[in-house]
Amino acid sequence: MKRTLTSIWAIIALIAFVGILATPAEALPKVINDVVKVDTGGVIDIEGGKLKMAGVEITATAAELNAMDGITATVTELNAMDGAVDGVGSATGSTETATESLAYIQKTIIVLDDTPIVVTDLTGSTNSCGGTKIYDFPEGQIYILGFQVEDFTFATNSVIDNDHGGDFSFGTTVGTGSDLSTTEIDLTDAKVSIDPVTNVTDAVSALDTVAESYFDGTATAKDVYCNILLDGGDIDADTTNTVDATVTIIWANLGDD
Repeated sequence: MKRTLTSIWAIIALIAFVGILATPAEALPKVINDVVKVDTGGVIDIEGGKLKMAGVEITATAAELNAMDGITATVTELNAMDGAVDGVGSATGSTETATESLAYIQKTIIVLDDTPIVVTDLTGSTNSCGGTKIYDFPEGQIYILGFQVEDFTFATNSVIDNDHGGDFSFGTTVGTGSDLSTTEIDLTDAKVSIDPVTNVTDAVSALDTVAESYFDGTATAKDVYCNILLDGGDIDADTTNTVDATVTIIWANLGDD
């Protein structure tokens, strides 16, 4: 008798378990008022169903969502790109097509904060120059639409004091020798006077021709240097001075071919 009762209870338990498995989906809870956790190694795999948030179906595929991985743009930056679409042109006939590409114009802001520049004294009353690299362009044909320097500040020391003078420039090569010229000044388009050196100075480049705005970095990528010239009558020893400035460059890479 005891074995018979045990067998009966086993059958009842099996029937109850099968009944749970057979319960229609609509009979299961539709609302989970709790936190669902998936431990390391766990997977939630939606096969053929739908994923919704607040009743709205998410229609993006896994590949489309994964394509967003690594993007660091802010909402403001994304909205700015969306607004830029309103400013594009259009092809004018049935035999022409136009492809618009956004975000090819770059705005680079470089902040110099106590950036050291070494100037080697050329002795006597000879002007002396030095410089340091502050930015690397990518390889390509670089077209600069604007170059602006704000609040350029030169720090004095025991060699260069408050009443000494000189110039600064930004160029694609480092400043050397007794003067700043050619590619040592080709981004600011000229030397900018700081006399005395304690003057806080701004500069906007006058890149007013195509030749002045175009920098061929297809063979070797172009660089940006901050250069200093110290007047020969003021410098009497090698010196390292720091500079502060905010440099804004508007530029485009026209390609590396």
